[in-house]
Amino acid sequence: MPKNIEDIIPNNRRSIKSIPIPIRKTSSREAAPEKISHISIERLKSEVRAETVDEPKLEPRLDRRSVERDEQMPRQRRKLHNKHVWVGTVLGLLVIALAVFSLRSSATLAYTPKTTNLSFNADTYVAYQSADPGQLAYSIVKLSGEKSIEVPASGEEAASEKATGSIIVYNTQAVSQRLVKTTRFETPEGLIFRTPTDILIPAKGNVEVTVIAAEPGTSYNIGLSDFTLPGLKGTANFDKVYARSKTPMAGGFVGTRKKVSDADLAAAKTKLQSDLEDSLLSQARVQVPAEFVLFPKLTTVAYTLLPQGASTSSVATVRERGDLIAVIFKRADFAQYIALQKLGANRVGSEVEIPDFAKLGASLFGTPPADLSKVTAIRFQLDGSATLRFVTDEEALKSDLIGKDEKNIPDIIKSYPSIEKASSIVRPFWKSSFPNDVSKIKIERQS
Repeated sequence: MPKNIEDIIPNNRRSIKSIPIPIRKTSSREAAPEKISHISIERLKSEVRAETVDEPKLEPRLDRRSVERDEQMPRQRRKLHNKHVWVGTVLGLLVIALAVFSLRSSATLAYTPKTTNLSFNADTYVAYQSADPGQLAYSIVKLSGEKSIEVPASGEEAASEKATGSIIVYNTQAVSQRLVKTTRFETPEGLIFRTPTDILIPAKGNVEVTVIAAEPGTSYNIGLSDFTLPGLKGTANFDKVYARSKTPMAGGFVGTRKKVSDADLAAAKTKLQSDLEDSLLSQARVQVPAEFVLFPKLTTVAYTLLPQGASTSSVATVRERGDLIAVIFKRADFAQYIALQKLGANRVGSEVEIPDFAKLGASLFGTPPADLSKVTAIRFQLDGSATLRFVTDEEALKSDLIGKDEKNIPDIIKSYPSIEKASSIVRPFWKSSFPNDVSKIKIERQS
């Protein structure tokens, strides 16, 4: 009968149960650690992340419509974003522009002045060199010139001429000084010239006169010079009354010269005087200040035949000098005086002016005085027409417009009777009132 193995127990022998199992040495990595350090955990995490990154990702499968819809959504967002940017930019620029225009605000008022036409038909008026209030004042302008012309000569003749010229006599006294006809004026060289008429020199003033050499001859043909008055020598007035040349002395001659017939001489003088008058008037117009007006017929010209110039066997040179005296008026004074005379103070009411004198003529009334410089008043007449324009104080108007609303402009204009009508423009267009800075207000007069 079979025996069980377990029942067989040899003496002093070990059974399989009793065989000890050897203990295998394990590495430190395989051994279960009693404590896991913080460094080991962090290393483990990094290893796990590395393995996760390397693993391929499985992307979900999308259909085409889904993809297209997802691509369109960013575009719409970008378009909407760009639209907002453009709108913001435009609004920003608009705000800046409004601010700039507001800083540069300005206004212009254009007005048409009131005018009236005046007509004259030999209307007579009086003017004075020293005018009182309400009277018309005038001033005197003096000019001199010479011209010559060649005329046929017929034979010879003996001639003896005295030199002549213009001087200005000064009086520094506090009282006027009267000088009688033939009063002597002496040059430093001892040459004597005399006055042909009596003269009166105002206190602290001067007067222009013509003098004639005491003797004929070319030795008296001198340039500009100073003069003393021998008749006053030894008196307190000797140093207070004196003279200076205005023109050279010319015309002195003694000898034989070419003879000119009376008819040729008369024709030559007529030609010379006409040329002299035109030339002197042209010079006067240039020299007269812009604020004055000169009327050609309110003048006188004195002519002096000078000794003949160079001549040949067949021709002689005729010379003549002209001395022009012209009356001139201040334009503003003249217009104001004429307006008051024609319209009356009630209709004038403000300052007026005559822009154009071209159609208005003035001439001396009656017999002209021999020397306009020696009279204290003149009577003259006016013919033709003139436009009278009322003057507006533009600076005062600017001040009245400061800060005013455009709707109030008509009431302001009513306080200026010199204005016929007016219109205004305020910038920028959305503002309705004039600037508070007067320098930004412009006034324009419409012609």
